[in-house]
Amino acid sequence: MRVRKIYDHWKQLIFAGIIILCLTKCSSPDETYYELKKIDPKIAHLIDSLEKKMWHYYAENPDSAEIILFQTIRLLDSLDIPQKKLYAYMHLNELYQYRKPDYFKAVMSLGNAVRIFVQYPGPYMLNPYLFVDIGNNFFNLGYYSQSVTFYKISYDVARNNNENYCQSLALQNIALSFKKRYLYDSAYYYLRLADSRIIDRSGMMLAQNTNYLADLMLVTGSLGTVEKTALTSLDILDNYKKSHTGMTAGNKDRNYINWNEMAARSHLLLSKLYFQKGQTGLWEQHLKTALEYAGKTGSDKLKADLHFVQTLQNGMQQDQANLINDINESYTYVLKANDLVIQKAFADSMVVLFGKRNLPDYQKRYTLISNSVGDSMIMQKASTELTKNMMLMASVAAEQVVQKLKLDQMGKTRTISWQRWTIMAFVMLTLLTLTTLIVIFLLHKKLQYTYRVLVTQIQNSLKPGVEIHDKESLESRPYDQLSVQLEELMVSKKPYLNKILTLNDLAALLHTNHTYLSALINQNYRINFNDYINQLRVRESCILISMVENQNLSIDHLANLSGFNSKSTFYSAFKKFTGMSPVVFIKNSAKNTPK
Repeated sequence: MRVRKIYDHWKQLIFAGIIILCLTKCSSPDETYYELKKIDPKIAHLIDSLEKKMWHYYAENPDSAEIILFQTIRLLDSLDIPQKKLYAYMHLNELYQYRKPDYFKAVMSLGNAVRIFVQYPGPYMLNPYLFVDIGNNFFNLGYYSQSVTFYKISYDVARNNNENYCQSLALQNIALSFKKRYLYDSAYYYLRLADSRIIDRSGMMLAQNTNYLADLMLVTGSLGTVEKTALTSLDILDNYKKSHTGMTAGNKDRNYINWNEMAARSHLLLSKLYFQKGQTGLWEQHLKTALEYAGKTGSDKLKADLHFVQTLQNGMQQDQANLINDINESYTYVLKANDLVIQKAFADSMVVLFGKRNLPDYQKRYTLISNSVGDSMIMQKASTELTKNMMLMASVAAEQVVQKLKLDQMGKTRTISWQRWTIMAFVMLTLLTLTTLIVIFLLHKKLQYTYRVLVTQIQNSLKPGVEIHDKESLESRPYDQLSVQLEELMVSKKPYLNKILTLNDLAALLHTNHTYLSALINQNYRINFNDYINQLRVRESCILISMVENQNLSIDHLANLSGFNSKSTFYSAFKKFTGMSPVVFIKNSAKNTPK
């Protein structure tokens, strides 16, 4: 009953420990990265409507998008909402990078975003897309090592905030940076890692990642898998369009623009592949489709890239008149892209093309264009260096804030972790101690009971036949009278304590002959004379051991008191009749003796 109560308390203690552990786990603070300042619903609606309006004009009318962003920034200045203001400058930076190419303005806008971030540091301002934008600016300026640094910061922030989309985006951009440095193995690694972070397997992010893989395969000469990979990307885009009703020609939102750009790039990859394989009809078909999709994006840079490819692929096949028309049209798009790098690459390619076609006048014309653009690039280099320095100053400030926030967060995490582990260790130690004590107690009780039963059984088994059988049954056996006399003699005078007792000595004490006595012992006890006497001596030693005052006796003294003439004979007889050595029996008897 007592053991049962302890067991019930033990269960309660374990249950209490589990509850404490749960409370400890649940008590850690869960900071939200995007803890935006509370805004009046009407103001919030106005800001959201301005943002939607901006995205509507983003593709086809970037000037209007720029005006709307400046209006948004002025409104946010008056309301003091740093989070939204940060986003507005990030959008302005993106506009200057991709729709109104002006890297100096892009860097200025991003610098303003970083200034806000530095001015209001905190987890709620730690936007991973800000660091993507910083990386993109370095990427577009050709500083790929710096771009990788900030893409990795973006990835870490996104991972801490469980932003899977931004994680994939950052990893893709890291891969593109390595590709620009011809580190193709690293580029493959990060694209595969980006694929593993994409949860939505039917979204455009997966299609974009698949496009990047196909492009990398094309660059590294793995042509056998390019077609399958690019077609997979198109399948993903088709399924996405079917499941999103807003993907119509009249819709100019960001998703629609991105979808068309990805579709254009997938067809461009297939066009390049089939051109290398010499499949004229297929590469012309896919390039035409790519141009159609590019026309829906409003991206002059994308159109310039596609027309550039078209001119190169048609260069050796068209007649002179059509070739000149294509080149003039393509150069128009190249100029619209407002990118000196593209202009220089186009002019250099045309110099080579006209050299192969043996058209020296046109070759000379594009040589002059190439030299002129090269001079402009040299002049622009100073501006680029200034832009780079501005970017470095802004990025260093942002990186310092991130490091400080990381250290603060690590300090808080360490404190919380230490408290949690201290409580858990205390609870577990308490439970372990209680469990150990309960187990020891139960084992002790069980062993105590087991040895008490065992000693009782041994002592009972060693009692002479007169204590096992009643007198009536003894008298009904052969030698009945002599048996009774033998038992009485052994109880009253204990002749077995005589170390040199013989069968003849015992027969003389009973006034009978030794043959008759031996037959009686064999008949009644099923043992010979020596075993009969040794059994009685062992029984005597057990009785002596059970007495508290005798428990410190040595084995030699105990053997002597029990009638044995040697220690070895005592050991053999004791083990034979009890199943254990005298030492073990003494220990067990001591445990079971009341104190």
